[in-house]
Order: sequence, then structure tokens, then C-alpha cells
Amino acid sequence: MLRAVLLCGVASVILPSAAQAQSAPTAPSSATSSAATDQAAAGQDATPTPAESAGDIVVTGSRITANGFQQPTPVTVVGQAEINRQAPTTIANYLNQLPSFGNATSAKNPAINVAGGGAEFVNLRNLGTTRTLVLLDNRRVVESTTAGGVDTVTMPFGLIKRVEVVTGGASAAWGSDAVAGVVNFVLDRDYQGLGVNVESGVSDRGDAGYVKANVTAGHSFAGGKGHIVAEFDYLNQPQGVDLVDRGFFKSRAVVNNPAYTPTNGQPRQITVSNVASANVSPGGVFVGSVGADGKTNTVLRGIQFLPDGTLAPYNFGNQSGLVQYGGDIDRTVGLARSISTPLNYANFFGHVDYDVVPGVKLYAEGFYGRTNYNENGYLNYLRQGNIQIRPDNAYLPATIRNQLLASGQQYALLGKDTVDFGPPTSRNNRDVWRATVGADGEVGATWKWHAYYTHGQSLTNLYAPNDTIIGNFNNAVDAVRDPATNNIVCRSTLTNPNNGCVPLNLFGVGVASPAAIAYTHGTAYQRSIVKLDVVSVDASGTLFRLPAGDVSVAFGGDYIRNEASSTQDALALAKAYAVQNFQPFYGKRNVKEGFVEAVIPILKNAPLAKKLELNAAGRITDYSTSGSVKTWKVGISDQIFDDLRVRGTLSHDIRAPTLTDLFNGGTLTQQPVFDSKTNLTYPQYTNAQGNPALRPEEADTVTAGVIYSPSFIRGLQLSVDYYRINIKGAIASVSAAQELVFCNGGQNQYCQYIHRDPTTQAILQIDTVPVNVASVKTEGWDFELDYRHAVGPGQVTFRGLASYVPLFRQVDAVGNVTDLAGQIGDLNPGEPKWKANAYLTYEQGPVSLTLNARYVGPGKLQNNWVSGVDVDNNSVKSFTTFGLTGIVRLDGKGAYTLTFGIDNLFDRDPVDLPVIPATVQYSAPGLGGRFDLYDPMGRSFRMGVRAKF
Repeated sequence: MLRAVLLCGVASVILPSAAQAQSAPTAPSSATSSAATDQAAAGQDATPTPAESAGDIVVTGSRITANGFQQPTPVTVVGQAEINRQAPTTIANYLNQLPSFGNATSAKNPAINVAGGGAEFVNLRNLGTTRTLVLLDNRRVVESTTAGGVDTVTMPFGLIKRVEVVTGGASAAWGSDAVAGVVNFVLDRDYQGLGVNVESGVSDRGDAGYVKANVTAGHSFAGGKGHIVAEFDYLNQPQGVDLVDRGFFKSRAVVNNPAYTPTNGQPRQITVSNVASANVSPGGVFVGSVGADGKTNTVLRGIQFLPDGTLAPYNFGNQSGLVQYGGDIDRTVGLARSISTPLNYANFFGHVDYDVVPGVKLYAEGFYGRTNYNENGYLNYLRQGNIQIRPDNAYLPATIRNQLLASGQQYALLGKDTVDFGPPTSRNNRDVWRATVGADGEVGATWKWHAYYTHGQSLTNLYAPNDTIIGNFNNAVDAVRDPATNNIVCRSTLTNPNNGCVPLNLFGVGVASPAAIAYTHGTAYQRSIVKLDVVSVDASGTLFRLPAGDVSVAFGGDYIRNEASSTQDALALAKAYAVQNFQPFYGKRNVKEGFVEAVIPILKNAPLAKKLELNAAGRITDYSTSGSVKTWKVGISDQIFDDLRVRGTLSHDIRAPTLTDLFNGGTLTQQPVFDSKTNLTYPQYTNAQGNPALRPEEADTVTAGVIYSPSFIRGLQLSVDYYRINIKGAIASVSAAQELVFCNGGQNQYCQYIHRDPTTQAILQIDTVPVNVASVKTEGWDFELDYRHAVGPGQVTFRGLASYVPLFRQVDAVGNVTDLAGQIGDLNPGEPKWKANAYLTYEQGPVSLTLNARYVGPGKLQNNWVSGVDVDNNSVKSFTTFGLTGIVRLDGKGAYTLTFGIDNLFDRDPVDLPVIPATVQYSAPGLGGRFDLYDPMGRSFRMGVRAKF
């Protein structure tokens, strides 16, 4: 497929050139005036378009605003015309499909959790959301969560003029978090008129429907001295889609090969379908009993309750860790996994500016948005064979009771998937508001200055209804007959009559009373507030002139204050729930920093140096939590001759720990984990705490590239860029599963984090704490080819982007090295080595059609596995999808426009990756899937109408 993309590009260059050999290409007509922004969309070079050249612009890779400066930092610019052609549901949906972006959570790629979500993040280089700096018109905006990350739905979609993506370290220019790069949303603050966009879409199966609307307005006043723009954005996707709604999901997993021996030539592991959680059934299954000697035995093992409560044999099939295949499997948890979640938001944005005196403009800006996110949930409360059922349980059938008594058992061990109770669901309401005041000015012919203050706040109310209250559940399960009344009551009620316990019947499906379900379930709640205050001042201009040109500088300073807090309900505080036991949180930090940047022309009109410039920047940042750190950048740009330019940078960048990293009071989650010490599976708590002693991560970045625009093929531009990012002191925690393995293996320093019951030795809690000990190194190549040419009465535009990542290596907190390049197994952060996108557009008069293709290269489940040795098949095949979009200008001018799009044109099923229980501590297939790489929705349609008045 990659060769097909390249051949497609070559054909788009050669064929029109041959067809038009006798005539020069015509200039774009007024109907195709989007050429300027299309050039920006193509622009790794990011040169100002003719429409913009009348005024200086800041391209995000630098703070220098001098005319003609060609920055050395690679920048991809997505123009408004490109965005309009693709008409994505959200801007993150479009950006995260580009090869330089990695796995980021969104409504189309929901995270593995119960509560949270509702934000659309971006993730450059797959280094993590918190290592990508998101700006709005060169200004910082408030993050959406205490863990970091800016929700891109808070950007006014209809006013986005372009999105500048810096794919190299930019901390010296813009400050912390720009390790992977910067995503800067540049708005059209000169918008005139009234624009309306209404769009709707649905999948080929009739689900995943949504409605979207944008209303944009702009007007000048006071004789042109003042201008106001405003926008209202609305999106409603009321229903989600689960794996059960698609036919491709086969519950695949990598499991231990029961036929393997070290000498028979078979692989250690095999990939099988129809895998599910071990030791559970919807009605309940006995996995054994505990006798008077306190030892587990096989009494009652293999007896299950059918949904109606009758007894039947249970086939355990083949078991491998926490999962089993064959026999009586229960796939409920996997099938209920969401592949798309409901999302609703409404935003309002306004900006007004006024030229108070010549050369000085004041402005004010405001934003308010509300996001509502709901998820049906899929993590049913699982007890994989550790529910204690005593012989005097009032709901126990007489035959079972008699067997327990006859064999002298203390209690039976029951496994249960509580499908009839339903999973905990998620309801997340987020309110975000921002207010900014500022001034822009000019001094003399070359100097410009900017100053602003912004305050932002994000308030999130997070609810997790139907969360199991473990203590109540255990009390309710222990149901007995009251000797005085013969009524069924909780055993605890006999000694505490007013404890409110309601007995719970587990033996079957739908047999529990509503009162018992209400008693054993509650709603976990958290209210969190994130605040940001920024004061920023900067200036740029020309210092003096050298023979090769002007020496330009930019300098400035920022004061940043971050603050966050959260509160929760009493049961979460008491760690009473199965999941989402939110803990108190409060933290704040202030940052003071100053920067300076310079551009020094070295040669001009010299051999192999038509324009040679040096760009250097430095920044000092002082954190109230960890002290000072320095960042810097040195770059060079050489226009060797008219057709060829080379560029390169060296930089030292930082990523500050988030407030959650620093001050988290503890985030408790519960999941089953196999404990080799007791040889049992426990539903254990993991408590992720903060570490106030964390320092900023530091990264060294190298970029080098060439931009070739051959004069003998007008309209063609090719760029190739190399990058290498080496992060040291990366913030990471030893996982709970690793800590448990290390402790049980004799590494006693980890046993302090494992909290056990002193009597039973059952795990009660595992603590994890982040430290600056990990490292990440990645390097790769970015390719971009852009071509525009007249063909007959129309215009052909081709754009191809590709990335090649041969190295992506991560060293965790205990020194384990993981090679993530080309490793795309389920639930890991790896990336395919090759990704590519291609867009071929033909535009003629009022009609524009675009065929797009997305290619995801082949990979491996695990790079340290060998097919036929470690696993039967370690390969992951490549994946290509196509889409078609179109624009029809109904009046021929664009005032009324019809848009349509078809995604996954040929309705291709995604690669159904198997879950790998040995590498992730989950007990059911389906709790992963690389939906960032492989579209799980199938073919979908959308149509919209735009009007401009």
C-alpha cells in the first residue's frame, strides 16, 4: 500500500505534466482561492502564503516575526480549506489520523476506565498527551483535567484559520511540555459576515449518529478600528457503540499452549478465539471449597447455576492465568467494551479588538463550554472464584448445603460475573471557561510587542453510578435465616439489627431483589477544579543589519500559576467501592520564566548559500516545586539554491510534572490480579499516589531536513525530515503487577508497597508512586509530498504524508527495556514503523472531490517474541482504509455549500488484535483494541450544509 501511495503521487505529477506539456499551468481562479490555505496545509516549509505576506505572521516554531525568515524547525500547517474538505466531527479526529500523531483518547477511541473521558486530546509522536503543548493563538489555555491535557473541543471550530504542528522540540520558544512539539490553533480574528454550518452523520449499521452545528459571525465597527468575532459550537452524539454491535470481535487472546514442552518444537503460547474471564459465570460457578484445615479443595468444583437458578455442570475449558477458552465461557465484559461513546458539547467564543491609537490594539476574549459525556460501562463486578458461601447460606440449595456439611467444609468458593446488576457507568460534566485581555503594538518599522493576561478554569463533576460497595456486597452475600423469625437476613444483622443490610441472592440471573442491588451499589463522585493564570509579555524586532540581512531578536517573560483540587463522596474516601475510589487532592505551582531568541543571517547570494541563517533561543524557567531549569535551541536554515533548502536544529526541552504527578492524594482502582504467593486471584486495590519531589523531564532533540521545490515541475514540493528525541528522567511508576512479581520473586524493596491481610495473606492494596527514573528514546523520518496542477478546466491537488519510526524505546522505572517501534499488541503504547496518509483532490468549478487513504504498516504483537517459538503467530498485518469527501458550491461562489463524506469507504473490518494477559493485568479480551490505528466503526456517512452571508 505504501508503494501505491507513492505511485499515486508520482502519477499525479507526471500525467498532468505530460497532458499539459504544450501550455503553461493556469493560476487558480477565484473559485479556488483556497490555494493559499492549501499551500499552508502542504507546508512543512510553512512559508507565508501570498494572501498573508502583506503582514508579518508568527509561525509556531519560532517567536521571530521578521518578514522572510525561514525557520529551521519543521512545521506542518493544516489549512482551513483542508479542514473544510475533510469535515471531521472534531478537529482531534482529523489531527490524530496524521502520521506524526499517536494514540490519544477521544469519543472515537475511548480509554480503558469506568469514569472520566469526554475530552478530545492530541498526542504528537505517541509520547503522551502531556508532552504535547497545545496553544490557542500562541497562548496557553487551561487544561481539562488534573492529569494534564487540553480538550480540543474547546477550540472554536469554525474560526480555525490553520493548525500549526511543530514536530520538534520547542521548549525554548514556548516553554514547558513542548517535548514532542506544539499544536497551535490559529484563529481568523478578521472574519466578516455570518456563517452557518449544519452537519449530520450515521454509520452504515444505523448507529453512531450525530448532529453538529457551528454559527460564526464577524463584524467591523468604528470605521474599521474595531472588530468583533463570535462563534457557537454544538455537537450531540447521543449513543455509543459497543463491540457487541460489530461482528469482527472474536474475543481473541494469547494464552499458554497446553501442548508445549521444551523439546516438542511447539510455541510456548498460542492465539485462540472465544476467550473470556476465568472462573465466572452469570449465574455463579463453584470453583472449589475450603475445608476445616483451611486448605482449598475440589469439593463442589464444576457446579454452576443457570440463569433460572437450577444446577448444572460447568466446563472450565482450558485456563491460562486470568482467562479461559473452551468450555462454558462468559464473554459479557469483552462484548460490552465501547468503541465509540456518547458525547455532547455546547461552546461559545467571543473576541473583540480595537485600535486605540495607531500602532496599539487592545483586545478581550472569552470562552465558555460545557461537555456532557456518558458511557454505558462494561466492567461488570467480577469475583473470579473468591466469594465465600457458607453452608448455612439461606439461598443455597439443599443438595449443595448437604455436600458441604457432609465433607466438613467451612465454605464454598463461588465465581460470579454480575451481569444482572450491570456495570458501573460514567457520567461526566465538564464546564470550561477562559477570559483573556491583552494588547498588541508596533514601535517603529520593525518592532512589535504583545502582552496578555488569561485566566482559565475547568470544573468537572464526575459520577460513576452503579459502583459496587464491596463491604455491603460481602455482608449481603452472607445471608442466613433469623432464628427468631425464620426470615432471610444478613448474618451481620443478627448482631447489629440496625445496619440496614439487605440479603443478596447470587444463585442465578435476575434473582436478586431491587432492594439488595440498591444496598450493594452506590454512585462514586468526584468534583475537580483546574485553574490557570498566565501573564505574558514579549517583543520582537530588528537590532541591526549585517551584509547578509537583518539581525532579529525576540524576548519576553511569563508568569504561570497552576492550581487544582478535588473532593469526593464519603464512600470513595473510605475506599468502599470496587472502582473509582477518588481521594482528596490539592496542589498548586507557580512558574517564572524568561526567554530570548535571535536570528542571525550569515550568508546571502553565496555559492550553496543563497540565504544562510542561524536561529538560537534560550529560556530559564523557575518552578516553585523543583527550582530552575534551562532550555535552549540552535538551528540553521540554508537556502542552497532556489529549489532546495536544508534545515536542522539541536534543542534541550522539558516537560513539567502535572499536578496529579506531584500532589495526587491517591487514585484507587480495583482489578483482579493473580498472586503467585497464595496461588489465588484477588480483586486488589491499586493506589497511584503523587510525588512532590518530582523534577521536570528533560529531553535532547535533533532535527534535520530538506525541502525541495523543483522549478521544472511547478506546484511540486517535497520535504524529508529526520528527528531524534531522547527523554531522560521520564516520570514513571513501577506498575502494581510488576511490584507484585518483584516482591514475590525476592526483591524485598518492593514488598513495602504490597499490603496484605495478616491472617489470610490476601492482597488488600498495592501502592504506586511516580519517580524520575525512566527514559524514552525515539527517532524517525517524516515525509511530505505536495503537488498542485491544472488539469483541463479543473485543478488536481495531491498531498502525501508518511512517517517511519525505526526506534521507539522505553526504559521503565526498574530498568526493563521495551522496544515499541513496530510493536502494536493490545494495550501497549507502541506504534507501527510505517504510517501514511494520501489525499487526491480534483476541483472544477463549484465541485471538489477528495479521495483519501490511510495506511498503517505491519507490526508485531511483541518485539521480543519470535513466531513459532514464543507464540504461534507474532505478526500483525498492515491495514488500509479509504474515504471520499466532496464539496458542491450550490451557487457557484461558496455562499451556499453542500458537503458530504464517506469514511471507511469499503467497510473494512479492523485488525482484531488479541489481548495479551501476560503483559497486561486484565481478565477479559476486549479491554483493549488499537482503535487509534484500526477503524472499528465500519463505513459511515456524513452530510452537511454551509451558508455564508
